[in-house]
Amino acid sequence: MYIPRKLDIASILEKKSCFLFGPRQCGKSSLIRETLPDAYVLDLLSGDTFRRLARNPGYIDEICREPRPVVIDEIQKMPSLLDEVHRLIETRGINFLLTGSSARKLRKGGVNLLGGRARVRNLHPFSASELGNAFELDRAINYGLVPGIWNSDSPEEDIAGYVSLYLEQEIIQEGATRNLPAFSRFLEVAALSSGEQINYQAISSDAQIPRSTVQEYFRILKDTLLAQEVPVWRKGCSRKTVETAKFYLFDTGITRHLQGRKPLVRGTPNTDTPSKAGLCTRSPHTSTPADETPRSPIGGRAPTSKSTSSLTTKLQSRRKQRATQQRMTSRGYAQSPTREHFGTASSSPTNRAHGKSTA
Repeated sequence: MYIPRKLDIASILEKKSCFLFGPRQCGKSSLIRETLPDAYVLDLLSGDTFRRLARNPGYIDEICREPRPVVIDEIQKMPSLLDEVHRLIETRGINFLLTGSSARKLRKGGVNLLGGRARVRNLHPFSASELGNAFELDRAINYGLVPGIWNSDSPEEDIAGYVSLYLEQEIIQEGATRNLPAFSRFLEVAALSSGEQINYQAISSDAQIPRSTVQEYFRILKDTLLAQEVPVWRKGCSRKTVETAKFYLFDTGITRHLQGRKPLVRGTPNTDTPSKAGLCTRSPHTSTPADETPRSPIGGRAPTSKSTSSLTTKLQSRRKQRATQQRMTSRGYAQSPTREHFGTASSSPTNRAHGKSTA
């Protein structure tokens, strides 16, 4: 059953062309089908359509005989079509809806972004107001609001498939990075840092990749619409301005899965701790069958509970050390306090009072 969205794309197309970006399975195709029934749709996921336009970009000119909107789905797969779209907007006044699940290739230099002739809109997962009475808080927290997962009868399995699909289609096929294992480790550590100020050096250490690579991977998350950046606060009168941006992964269900957390169950304590590779995403009351091997959120064998606990303890210890270092630095110490800062045992007031000496 189609759930109406707040974004009114039809009214926008009556006035101007539009770019519509959104993560996969967020309902772009359903929105087009329900709100633009008369539009001519060119789906670049179709092999025949892609090959025809690759051989002859002017094919768009042949289908634009009638005055109706034209939709080009997954425009990032063929950015060169934007030159032809630009020409038809100028010569015939045709309005285009250009959709995509990644803006990475479009943001590269040399791509025609229509020079202000098209507006930009983003389609996000469901909101509580869109779901109305169908909204369930527990389900939203555990499995998120991605339409393809929200309507699923097996959301946990579909979340795992979504992450695998993201790595396969957005990362491998688009050539965003050649080192997929390193990106997979980064993705898990980044999920643990979702909603926090980004510490590139700490994430670099935890994921075992260079700092410059971490910064590039965060740009990939932004370009593939898996994360949103909250810019730093640069204006302030009575407090020090924040100097580090924050990143939020776009969906709570995807974030929980990448963190390796089990679904929350109302009335029970959430005693599991996040790890770099989650052991299980089952309900706390459900045991793992003997013949089923635990898997990490992005595939492969998961570590044992002992190694996972050790890793989590190390991560927490590193963060505490960094916090202590920052506090001591703000108080005027170059590094963590030592005996030289407070005096040795022989010079302490207590020892002098009793006439004790360490000699």
